Amino acid sequence: MKTIKSLLAVAVAGVALSACNDLDQAPLSSTVTIDQKKEIIKQNPEMMSASVNALPGMTSSRFAIWGGDPRQDADFGVPSIFMILDHRGQDMPSALNGYQWYTAALEMSDFGASYYDNLIIWNTYYKLINSCNSVCSLVDPDTEDGVMQYYRAQAVGYRAYSYLMLAQLYQFTYAKNPEALTVPVITDLNLDQAAAEGMPRATGVEIFAQIMSDLNEAMALLDQAEAKGYTRNNRASGNLVKTFMNQTVIYGLRARANLLMQNYPAAAADAKAAIDRAANEGLTPYSMEEVSAPGIINIADHSWVWGFYTDPGSMLTGLICWGGQMMPWHATACYPGAGCYRCINKKLYESIPANDVRKNWWFNGTSAPKTLPSNYSEYLGNPSAYGLADYSPYMQVKFGAYDDNPGATINAEDVPYMRVEELYLMYAEATGMQNPTAGGQILTDFVSAYRQPGYVCNAQSQEIFMEELWKQRRIELWGEGFSYLDMMRFQKGIDRRGGGYDPTLVYVVAPDDPVLIYEINYKEAAANPLIGPTSNNASVPNAVKE
Repeated sequence: MKTIKSLLAVAVAGVALSACNDLDQAPLSSTVTIDQKKEIIKQNPEMMSASVNALPGMTSSRFAIWGGDPRQDADFGVPSIFMILDHRGQDMPSALNGYQWYTAALEMSDFGASYYDNLIIWNTYYKLINSCNSVCSLVDPDTEDGVMQYYRAQAVGYRAYSYLMLAQLYQFTYAKNPEALTVPVITDLNLDQAAAEGMPRATGVEIFAQIMSDLNEAMALLDQAEAKGYTRNNRASGNLVKTFMNQTVIYGLRARANLLMQNYPAAAADAKAAIDRAANEGLTPYSMEEVSAPGIINIADHSWVWGFYTDPGSMLTGLICWGGQMMPWHATACYPGAGCYRCINKKLYESIPANDVRKNWWFNGTSAPKTLPSNYSEYLGNPSAYGLADYSPYMQVKFGAYDDNPGATINAEDVPYMRVEELYLMYAEATGMQNPTAGGQILTDFVSAYRQPGYVCNAQSQEIFMEELWKQRRIELWGEGFSYLDMMRFQKGIDRRGGGYDPTLVYVVAPDDPVLIYEINYKEAAANPLIGPTSNNASVPNAVKE
């Protein structure tokens, strides 16, 4: 099982990509054993800090493709995966040209075992899993040391997040068939077995059992660490604080998992607990005024629970990053210059009421929103003067420019992984799928207070409520990596008719079409004797008439 072996070799060594070398070598450069490392860490827990501190940064690591071109402009980790998935669905049309790095996603031709979108997804999450396993293998789960409890909580939390994403992309949603095969589950407890024998694909029941076990352990460890005075607020500083997990993040992730399993009472309880805890941290939704102008790119904002911080001095501020691919400004970027703008589905845009402040997040069919601040409207009013292509109808201006300057020469926008708004939407969904009237009231309270004055959700049935909830998620969380996963979770399939897509990309895809799930990558399939058949017998959809 060469693929997993190559990854596990790093984890078994006790260092996982960007971790600390001082745990690897004895003074005379002889290799330090796992037991010796454990003893070193026991004497000085801070020796683990570099390994743990590397985990958030790994979500945006590059050069993940095995044996491929390391210059792939779509290879920048989890934020890139968000863009792949958003383009793959029905809510993010974008131009087809030689600068479009999401052509395969738009075509839905990227499901194959050797395509780089697929490899980015697989490699990004399994590299992160291996780093988490490395930490877990060195930290006793029963440790009473507060620092070590905090460290292990980060590892099992990030591992749970990774498997939660993989489970949704390599198989249909859990509720469709809990026994369907997903991906191999590798932990610190089965590393040797996986390396020696390979590892079969886990069923939905098995992988979600691991996910929930990790999330529950993370919650317990974070509580224990907090009781001893260790939290992300004092283990990290500045803009890095929210790149780590705390109990609010774990409640949110557990709510996501419970929604997938349709455990609605548990999902509602977790989402409500996350909202309450967030409020105690001073975290609240963006106000109507705040979202009337481009923004949502600053991890320090009071709406953000968890995210990725882009250091303005890092390499992730050029073209090969989320900001470089998403934003419609920056004269030095070739993607805006080539017209690769990210747009909203035309039908979805037109369904947004005129008094919903979020309608200002996109161009209409001909012009920019009237609420744009002067520095943005001046910039957007004459794109050719800044070396940019003519703007596209329904182009996004939801996400702002670095330093609120659309002429900035770097793309240092942060990436949201979880906002308070999602917590409210999950709470409404979990409640509404039990009681549509109660869920509709939660949705009414949230949208009317923060997005659309006078909004009322008239949910007379579970089906009507689900449709409205889904629409609100499509609007609120547009461009944040949820649209494709939501479509899969609600078993909706894809309908791009009237959405503003290139005529060659107007697809109608049934909810059970195998093209919707990715195949296990070819290197894993060739090297892992227990992986089993990996072909889904999928084919690229044929375009239909509008």
